Amino acid sequence: MSLLRRLHTLILLCAFSLYFAPKAHAEELLIGAAASMREALQEVAAGFSISSHVPVKFSFAASSELVNQTKHGAPFDAIITADTVTMDLLEKENLLTRQSRIELVGNELVLVVAVNSPAAKASLKSLTDLRKDIVKRIVLCDPVVPAGHYAQELLTRLGLVELLRPKFVFGVNVRAALALVASGAADAGFVYRTDAAVAKQRVNVIYTAGAETGLNIRYPAAIIRSSAKQASALSFLTYLKSQQALAVFEHHGFLRL
Repeated sequence: MSLLRRLHTLILLCAFSLYFAPKAHAEELLIGAAASMREALQEVAAGFSISSHVPVKFSFAASSELVNQTKHGAPFDAIITADTVTMDLLEKENLLTRQSRIELVGNELVLVVAVNSPAAKASLKSLTDLRKDIVKRIVLCDPVVPAGHYAQELLTRLGLVELLRPKFVFGVNVRAALALVASGAADAGFVYRTDAAVAKQRVNVIYTAGAETGLNIRYPAAIIRSSAKQASALSFLTYLKSQQALAVFEHHGFLRL
C-alpha cells in the first residue's frame, strides 16, 4: 500500500472514530437543587445516567440562593426548590420553560436535639418545652430560606415566636442548621425529617410538624428556559416522577404526593 493510501485510510479511521465517539459530556446536565435533597438526588441521578447515558451534576444550596443564582445567569438546566414560593418567583420572571413545572415530593419539618445533650436528657416533648431554661439556643434557617420560613410560620401559629425569638440563631440552609445541633453549638433546631434521617446517629427528633399544623411542604422542579438541553432536562424531570425514582425518595424520607 502506498504512503498516500495509508494516510488516506488513517484519516478516514480518525474521522470515523470522532464521529462515533461517545458524546456524554456534550449533554451533561447541571441541576440546581435544594440542599435537603442531596443524598436522594445523587442516588436518583445515578439511576438516570445508567439508563440514559446522560451525566448529571448538581449545585446544592438554599432555595433562595438557587433563585438568586438563576436570576443572575447560573447555567442550570433545571432547578428543584424546597417550596413553591421560590419557584413562583422564577415563573413570574419567565425564567422557566412553559409547562415544565412539576410537583415532585413532600417533606415535614421536625425539631431535633443532639443525642445525649442536656436538651435530650431534659426530655423535651413539645414546642412549648423550648421555653425551658435548659434550651438557650434554637437554630432556624434564615427566614428567606424555605425551612426557616416554615419554622417561623409554625411558631407564629402557636404563639411562640416572640417568646422564643431571643434564643434564635440562624443557619444558611438546613444542613448548616443540622450541623449546629449535632455539634452542640445549638440546643435544638428545626430541619426537615429527611435531614434528621441523614444524621440519625447524632440527633433525635422530638417533634414532627404533621399535616394538622397546616404546613404544606412541597418540592417543585422545572426546566430553565435558557437551557440548551431542553430534551435531556425533560427526560430527567420525567425520570424523577418514575416509580424507581419515587421509591428512592421514599427511602430517604420524602413523601409521595
